[in-house]
Amino acid sequence: MTNKELAKQILDYVGKDNVSAVTHCITRLRFTLLDETKVDTEKIKALDGVLGVQNKAGQYQVILGNKVGKVFNDLQEILPPDLTVASAGEGKPADKQNKNWFAKLMETLSSILIPSLPPIIGGGMIKGFLFTFWYFGWIEWGSNGFEILNLISDCMFYFYPFLLAVSAAKRFKTNEYMALALAGALMYPTIINGLGGESAGLSLFGIISLPFIDYSSSVIPIIFSVWILSYVYRFFVQKIPDLLSTIFTPMLTLFIMVPIQLAILAPLGFYAGEYVAAGINWLLQLSPAIAGFIIGATRPFLVFTGTHHAMRVIVQQQISSFGGTTIGAMNYMSVFAQATAPLAVYFVSRSRKMKDLSLSAAVSGYLGVTEPALYSVILKYKIVLIATAVGGGVGGMITSIFGAAEYAMVMSSILTIPATIGEGFIGIVIGIPVTIAVTFLIVFFGRKSIQAQDAQEN
Repeated sequence: MTNKELAKQILDYVGKDNVSAVTHCITRLRFTLLDETKVDTEKIKALDGVLGVQNKAGQYQVILGNKVGKVFNDLQEILPPDLTVASAGEGKPADKQNKNWFAKLMETLSSILIPSLPPIIGGGMIKGFLFTFWYFGWIEWGSNGFEILNLISDCMFYFYPFLLAVSAAKRFKTNEYMALALAGALMYPTIINGLGGESAGLSLFGIISLPFIDYSSSVIPIIFSVWILSYVYRFFVQKIPDLLSTIFTPMLTLFIMVPIQLAILAPLGFYAGEYVAAGINWLLQLSPAIAGFIIGATRPFLVFTGTHHAMRVIVQQQISSFGGTTIGAMNYMSVFAQATAPLAVYFVSRSRKMKDLSLSAAVSGYLGVTEPALYSVILKYKIVLIATAVGGGVGGMITSIFGAAEYAMVMSSILTIPATIGEGFIGIVIGIPVTIAVTFLIVFFGRKSIQAQDAQEN
């Protein structure tokens, strides 16, 4: 089945007139539907190329793996022309009113963070290659070539508030360009250059203090600010006559929002993020072994439930606050466990179909995309899921004990290991082979259950 045929079949079973909005992440099509009861889920699951289906946080998700981008492009060609891929239409998900606050929070974070992933993934991979070239002496630190590659790989992280401003504006249904103006205020040279100077900040009317804080690479301040912007901007749009609204709505919004943002909202979001990062670090220091095992072992379940994107906020905040993320190092171990599990299945399974599928999933997993492995292999066999959790947990425990960290926001993969070079790197050196060995051995010793399940299915 071609990608175009697959896109058409999925849309037929979802219902062309049932789609309110659609987007995609690394491996999934994400539909917002008018009525989820109209979807023929079983037929979608049976399609060749579909790895699974989930209904999470108000989104109907079709898991396709690495081909999702191509299928999405073909899907756009057959969608109604008035349907946008950026925000939901007038219809609401069927379970919208039944979601608790945590589900709503996860949905909000996912809808804001996921659209910003393409440049983040691209920059992270380039950053990994850059560290690799430097580590092996192929490029000199600080040379022209190094600085150019560093610029390419780092610009999206430094100006992260701008990326989040766009997706946050779409999520909160407000003007994207006004949101970008708020991001510009956070990154304005006066604010950035004022850091470390004699003055702690600016003063508005001698009453309101606007502190100098480095908001580059921050997450919470801009999301918080755009959320409040959506109410302020909407208020003026509704209250000011149409004839004057074009001029006075943006003027009054900026006049009110920028001081409030720089004086209250952004500092509040910044320090909230700092305290969250400090709290996570405190828990990790309290019992590194237990914390490392739990984080390394539960990563597959976070991916499965779609809540792993929420961890990106904490990971980014750790890097911004401390220069590195210990959670990122633990995620490496889980990635290697999720990649090794299908590789082990390749050697123990007697099913030709599972061998082909597991080998492909393993290669993808070692390159950082683990969802094909998770949905097509790991969740299929109970012993493989146990092996993945235990292997990732043991590896995470080792990295935590040695204080290993990830020093750049990269996509965890075999190519980006140099991004973990620094204090505690020995934890990565020991953790990866141990993770691979533990995961492989558990699958090997449980091979009879895998073979029996394959035989039963055949």
